[in-house]
Amino acid sequence: MLEALDPSELQTYRTPAFVTLVDGTELFVGDSTVTEQGWLRVDTWDGERTHYPPQQVRSRTLVETETAADGDELCQFRRVTDDQLRHEARELGGVDRSREAIEA
Repeated sequence: MLEALDPSELQTYRTPAFVTLVDGTELFVGDSTVTEQGWLRVDTWDGERTHYPPQQVRSRTLVETETAADGDELCQFRRVTDDQLRHEARELGGVDRSREAIEA
């Protein structure tokens, strides 16, 4: 199991997305990457990783992110732009952020 993802401090290579599977299941994930073999690898906000073959994926819509920094130009990260989605992602990942009130 991977570490839970924080929607306010994502590594710059992370691509959060909404994924819809052909069976109608809708997922909001912290990272989604298409592999060289065409499979979709997703990391959920709570740190689970799953792979889906192309025939199981109906769509993938990337979530808007923005660059943020922690006061150090070299320490940049991405965060989900939308406040509601950040809050939802924190709940999905079980990330308790005491500074959430500060961001609002």
